[in-house]
Amino acid sequence: FETNFFAAMRMMRLVLPTMRQAGSGAIVNISSVLARTVGALGGGYSASKVAFEAASEALAQEVRRFNIRVVIIEPGFIKTPIFEKNAGPKSNPNSPYNEFYLRHDRLLAKLLENASPPELVAEAIQRALKEDWPKLRYLVGEDAKKIEAGRQVMTDEEWINIGRAMTVDDYAKIHIKHFGI
Repeated sequence: FETNFFAAMRMMRLVLPTMRQAGSGAIVNISSVLARTVGALGGGYSASKVAFEAASEALAQEVRRFNIRVVIIEPGFIKTPIFEKNAGPKSNPNSPYNEFYLRHDRLLAKLLENASPPELVAEAIQRALKEDWPKLRYLVGEDAKKIEAGRQVMTDEEWINIGRAMTVDDYAKIHIKHFGI
């Protein structure tokens, strides 16, 4: 939350007085598709992104009258050094949630095989800034679009049922069926 929410909020508070005085400006906030689809082991990360998007959406309304635009970029999995640093959950045979760790590790490895280049995010930002009044949200990457589309056709109960006991292979079949991953 310190990085994904509070730091960004502090930055916006710093730039807004100048933008209001100028009567124009654009704030581009980088979120994640995981603000739209929250899975096991990702609650903290997704919660910080959901909060950030909620604050960004409110800010977009608050600053519209000052001719300030707010854009939320929602990338999927992007090839960045964070994944080389082994960030995130790892399997732990002693954990009652080990099955989730194994699923997560396998899914993440699959997602990283086809992760989008960072340039795709830069292009989305550039595209949004060229528009007089951009959309509020931009999904970036084919995986982000597949994740969003797959989650939209599932009921909440179907989504939560992914948490039931199943093999890693059965979990993979669900992701192939609903998300093409």
